[in-house]
Amino acid sequence: MRIIFAASIFISAAMLFVVQPLAGRILLPLLGGSPAVWNTAMVFFQGALLAGYLYAHGVSRLPRRVQPLVHLCALAVSALTLPVAIDVGEPAGSNAWWVLKTLALSVGPAFIAASASAPLLQSWYSRLGRADSHDPYFLYAASNAGSMIGLLGYPLLVEPLMSRQDQSMTWAFGYWGLLMPLVLACGAGMSLAKDAPLPPTALPVERLGAMRRVRWIILAAVPSSLMLGVTQHLTTDVASVPLLWVLPLALYLLSYVLAYSGPRWGSSRLWGRVLPFGVIPLVMVFLADAQQPIGLLLPLHLGTFFAASMMCHRRLAEDRPAASRLTGYYLCLSLGGVLGGAATALLAPAIFDRIAEYPLAIGAACLLRPQMDESRHVRARRWMHAAIAAGLVAVLALGASVWLSEHTLDTTRLSMALRAGVPTLICALVLLRRGSIRFAWAAGTLMVLASVVVPRGHVVHRERTFFGVHRVSTASGGKWISLWHGTTLHGIQARFMPLERVPTTYYHPSGPLGDVVTMLEARGALTDAAFVGLGAGSAAAYAKPGMRFTFYEIDPAVARIAQNPDYFTFLSGARAACEVRVADGRLGLSRDPDGAYDLIVIDAFSSDAIPVHLITREAIALYRQKLRPRGVLLFHVSSRFFDLTPVLAGAGGAMGMAVISRNDDFITEKQAAEGKFASTWVALANDREDLGPLARLPNWERHAATGHEPLWTDDYSNILGVLRWR
Repeated sequence: MRIIFAASIFISAAMLFVVQPLAGRILLPLLGGSPAVWNTAMVFFQGALLAGYLYAHGVSRLPRRVQPLVHLCALAVSALTLPVAIDVGEPAGSNAWWVLKTLALSVGPAFIAASASAPLLQSWYSRLGRADSHDPYFLYAASNAGSMIGLLGYPLLVEPLMSRQDQSMTWAFGYWGLLMPLVLACGAGMSLAKDAPLPPTALPVERLGAMRRVRWIILAAVPSSLMLGVTQHLTTDVASVPLLWVLPLALYLLSYVLAYSGPRWGSSRLWGRVLPFGVIPLVMVFLADAQQPIGLLLPLHLGTFFAASMMCHRRLAEDRPAASRLTGYYLCLSLGGVLGGAATALLAPAIFDRIAEYPLAIGAACLLRPQMDESRHVRARRWMHAAIAAGLVAVLALGASVWLSEHTLDTTRLSMALRAGVPTLICALVLLRRGSIRFAWAAGTLMVLASVVVPRGHVVHRERTFFGVHRVSTASGGKWISLWHGTTLHGIQARFMPLERVPTTYYHPSGPLGDVVTMLEARGALTDAAFVGLGAGSAAAYAKPGMRFTFYEIDPAVARIAQNPDYFTFLSGARAACEVRVADGRLGLSRDPDGAYDLIVIDAFSSDAIPVHLITREAIALYRQKLRPRGVLLFHVSSRFFDLTPVLAGAGGAMGMAVISRNDDFITEKQAAEGKFASTWVALANDREDLGPLARLPNWERHAATGHEPLWTDDYSNILGVLRWR
């Protein structure tokens, strides 16, 4: 029976973590591929897990032989909602609430019923009367191991081999054919087991007080918040690496696996000692605003997160109650996960204009170190000392920032030492003086203040939306202004003539976009153009009298920033009519009349790549339908991590279109001074003659269909297949 119970819990957990990325795969394209979609989805799944654990807690109070029947009925009823719907309609209203509502209707019932299986089966196992029944918590490690297998198996095996429809059907068959029979077998085994008296070790040895439950909730909430916080910080401020969200979640699950596998992986006190070795370097990283080298920063952030998770989860494992309190214990853990996730994904974006929740969660983790458990009279004094230490460190950091802003230092190392080194040293000295509370407050305060006192140019505007943090900053004494989304540059403009009207970055006149515009103008075939992705509005500089440019932008904040002449004047100073429509580009274009445009430009970036739904065969067919007979499709595919040219070549070839591309990586000193950046573009047209002289230029590469190119559709894509591995 032990193997059957472990297999049932393992499979149920694996299925839960396969359906989560499947749901994300369905929703992400509809909201521009924003990382916030995944964070919001995580909050839903944590809430659904809480609902499942609450249901399990209630069922566990029923008579023993009734419980399997009730749970099987719940599984059977929820199975009627399967397979998971692929077509979920268009977003409406608040993006976050639309995601939550859509998930609740599509996958919610099955997820809740399946998530209840793990705590219920552990409760049933504790009633088998076996030698190890008094401590069924080892099955929790099996649950989290299954979660890890499901999480990692999706991008490595499921997505490359199956379409979304096949994934949905396979998950439904697994639900019907694997999970339900295994749960039936476990329920039958528990029902047929003889009533055996519980051993003395299984009896509760103490009453579960409210403070103990609150401690469980907090210990579960902090790693949950930290997981989403580190994901948001890394993808926004360090590196928009594809599939990066997998790593924090995998480490989060691994910490649960190891924490509940026994003391051989270290005690909570040991991990509490390890944690400062990650936090202290992070303090310096935050104060120095370090974004390179990625090979060092990623392990530092993820390693610190893992140490904090191990510490909290080991404390939870060490404080687990008797088996008779099992479902209530898991209910508290689930509630903590929901609260931590909701605070990061829903509350923080509404109250912070930067990623402040991440350093706050690190500071909270430091406050949860076991070394903090001291006698009451010592603790009271140390709280006062902590406040004083945090205040002194804050004053020091702010003073250093003000002084540095008013004095020009020729020595960069001295500037860095004053801004980052000295406060970090004080933080370390506070720890060495056995000041655990003071250290936690000092470290948290410094990291939060870092986003305020550390200069990133002269920031004139900062705004946070569902789609991320946008920053407008000036440089070179106000001569240049730029728009940033995390570490991704969305546009720059000169604030002096004659360069103020020159399109910059990837849109420079000498680049691929300039080539296409010049060609269409030469044959008098450029009156209407559509652009998916606005940025700073640089492309509006190509507009001339008699033309009409339409821009689609999914983020209202970007639209407001680009249209504000106090920041950028590409749109406000355009020489032709330029309309900005706030909508997903593909959905917006679908509402336009057929044959409306001479040129359609796709330039919508998310996580350093075009959102998948904008480059599928169905998407290109839609764009083709909106083009005039000799119109041109132009895709901006510059990416550090993906090679998307073969994808477009495959789709264009399958539709009989001519495909050419240009890698514009040669930039002269004059062009660099004008703000030009290297870029890669792909052009498609109905016929090669429609591409005119571009198809014959040596710097434009022609792509003939071979039949071996990847063909992405709305139902199938393979991210790993186009990943640049070096």
